[in-house]
This record gives sequence, C-alpha cells and structure tokens, in this order.
Amino acid sequence: MTNKEIVKKFLLKHKQHESNVDQLLFIKNFQKEMNKGLKKDDELFAMVPSYLTNNLTPKINSKKVLVLDAGGTNFRVGLAEYKNGKPVFSKVEKTPIPGLKSPISKEKFYSEIATKCSKHLKGISNAGYCFSYAIKIGKNLDGPVIRMSKNIVIKGIEETCVGKETLNHFKKYNSNVEKIALFNDTIATLYGGISDINKKANYVGYILGTGTNIAYFEKPKNIKKISIKNEEYISINIESAYFDKFEMGTFEKSFINKDGNTSVLEKCTSGVYFNNIILNCLAEAKKEGLVSYELKSDFELADFSLFLNGEKTNLKKFICSKKDQEITKIILEEMIKRNAKLGSSAIAASILKNVDKKLPTYVIAEGSTFKKLPYYEKWFKYYLNNLLKKYSLSAKVYTSDNLTLKGSLLIASNL
Repeated sequence: MTNKEIVKKFLLKHKQHESNVDQLLFIKNFQKEMNKGLKKDDELFAMVPSYLTNNLTPKINSKKVLVLDAGGTNFRVGLAEYKNGKPVFSKVEKTPIPGLKSPISKEKFYSEIATKCSKHLKGISNAGYCFSYAIKIGKNLDGPVIRMSKNIVIKGIEETCVGKETLNHFKKYNSNVEKIALFNDTIATLYGGISDINKKANYVGYILGTGTNIAYFEKPKNIKKISIKNEEYISINIESAYFDKFEMGTFEKSFINKDGNTSVLEKCTSGVYFNNIILNCLAEAKKEGLVSYELKSDFELADFSLFLNGEKTNLKKFICSKKDQEITKIILEEMIKRNAKLGSSAIAASILKNVDKKLPTYVIAEGSTFKKLPYYEKWFKYYLNNLLKKYSLSAKVYTSDNLTLKGSLLIASNL
C-alpha cells in the first residue's frame, strides 16, 4: 500500500476520515436544533436574535463612532467613519483581552475595558461593540451575558448587561457616548461583509478562529420566543459551537471525554482545541507503527501549520525521517479535510434555512484558523459547493481585513 492508502485505512478504522462525515444527516440535525432554539430558550442552540435587519447599508459620509472588539485573545478599540462610502479607521489599538491570563472579577473587566477606551471617547456619541461571547440581546441592542467561552473566566459577569455596564464605566472619563450597540463577533463579521459587498444577496457569517460560530438571517415570524413585528429579516447568532449531533471519531471522542462534553463542534474544529485532536491522532499513529516519533503535548496548531508550510518549527526535531514527515503531512491534511467538511456542513445548513435561489450567496468568513490553517479554505470551498450542487446552488466565500470593525461601524452609524 502507498502511504496515502495506509493513512486512509488508519483514519477509517478510527472514524476520523472525511468520508465518515454524513453531510446530509448533519444538515438535517443542525437545522432541527436551529428550529428548536428559535422556539424557546435553554436549547442546544441559543439562536440569539440581534434585532438588526438585513437592510443596513453603509453611509456615504458619517460622524465618527467608537468601535470595540472583544475577541477570544485580543481587545481592539478605535474610531471609525464613512468617507465617500468607504470605511476609514483611526487610532485603532490592540491589547490582550482582560481575563486572558487568569480569572478576573466583572468589576475589573469593565474597568479595564473603559480604561482602554478612555482616550477615544471625546466627542463620540455612538459606539458599536463586538463582544465575542454569548449575550441575550434585547430590542435596545444590549443584554445580559449568557456564558463566557474560549477559556476566558470573568467572575460574576453572567447576567450583567454589557452595554449598560460599559457606559457606566465610561462616565468616569466624562464620556458623551449615549448609544452603544452590542452584538456577537459573527454578527459583526456578517455585517462587515455586507458593508464591503453592498448588494442584495444571501449572506451567512462564519467565524473559525480561537472558537467558532455562525450567523444568518431568519424570518421574524419563525422566531417564536420573542415578539418581532418587523417584516425585514433579522440576523441570528446561532451559538453553533455546542452542536453535538454528529458522529465523532476516536480522537475527537477521547479529547471531548477528557475536556468535558460541552461546545463539541467548537472543540472538534476551532484553533484553540484542534491541535489536541491532532496530538491524539499522532499518538495513536505511533502506537500502531505508522510513525516512529512521540510528540510532547504542548504543541499548538500553529506548529502544525508551520510544519505543513515547510517553515521552521520545533516539530522537526521529533519528525526527522523522510517517511515520518510524509505520513505526518498526509495525516494532517486528511484531518484538516475532515475539519473543513464539518464546518462546510454547518454553513450549508445555515444557507439552506432561508435561501433565495434568485440571489447570489456569500459566506463572510473570518478567523485565524480559517485564514491560516493550510488547506482549510480550499477544502471548505470544495465540500461546501459540492454539497450545495445537490440543491442547484453555489456560494462565494468572502474574506477581508477588519471585518468585525467594519461591521461595528455599519451598525453604529445606523443607530
């Protein structure tokens, strides 16, 4: 057998091959959970309405607004405006998100955020706040935190309203900010793409970075758990990280069982976790004689990316022989292909939920894993459009810089 055949046999044995992903069953189960979450709270998918419609458009010219982006690793803040229909950013600063290195209190979190924003507040009345964690948004575009994720621990933050608390802490700096809109990073990414493309189309937002999530547009009449009379479509933050209605392979199961059976789809695909599944796979490959080396447990996804790209990495100290290198590269690409197939299945389910076949379809994609993990984007596009062909559809994948900030600008300038 060739090395490719050896790896395929190994992965099929452990149900970790891309062919073990049943996309049609995945879509059926995914949409079932979407519908359950639209009807009531406390379901697998939070299905959080943003109260933002599909008709927001970029201004020709606008006043400056404050844009905030609290991500899984970094916090960004700056000023933004439209000039001649184009987004213009100034004084954008990036620092570590409070609570990244160790747990902190809610008071310290809000205080540090206000301090980071303090030099940008003069003369600003509106703000758009991309908060990359689950919030139960209300019609006032604010709401309580449902839960934190991405290994960020902020004691007591649950049930606090992020916008209200942030504005209160801004007052310490004589702030004139009156309106602040809160939304998830996937919602911000979605509107960032809409701002750039600026035409009528089907849009779905997709984050695959430290964590993962999806946003799409839903008919208000289908959102039974709240009262929305607006006939325009409303963007929904799915909180899809918690999806677990698909068959996991051996290496995914062993990690999930060890780390806890929560946010299963996120733990099988996103950057902060995927390296653990790869390490489990390579450890079993060593046991079964496919490779001769044994890796330490502290290698991250970036190390595997460097290895695949032929760049300098400490992995090469362990993977020395030509055979080991070849088999490892095949294993890594096959694992990434499976990852991409899972992600594309979730996106296809979101597209098909309310697709208008008369319009073009765009997947607005953001995140370090999506952009930097070798082979991922290529296989994501392949599996997505191969699947959509069954429904006489296709989708374009759109990526750009600063999508969350562009989305924050679009929303804040339309307050």
